[in-house]
Amino acid sequence: CATAGCHNAAGSSGAVILENFAQISGKKDRINARTVVERSMPPSGPLTNAEAAKIKCWIEAGGLNN
Repeated sequence: CATAGCHNAAGSSGAVILENFAQISGKKDRINARTVVERSMPPSGPLTNAEAAKIKCWIEAGGLNN
């Protein structure tokens, strides 16, 4: 998440932590659901179609660390 204070240990208050590749990779199905399918994240408004497409492509490619 690129929103300050969101999904990090300092500001998430018990929510999902996404600070490193292992954490992000481990939640890739949820990330896909919330950002690509439901379009409910980030809370400030949905990602652009291009941003959502990048996430979808990354997940479909196996969620590689690249």
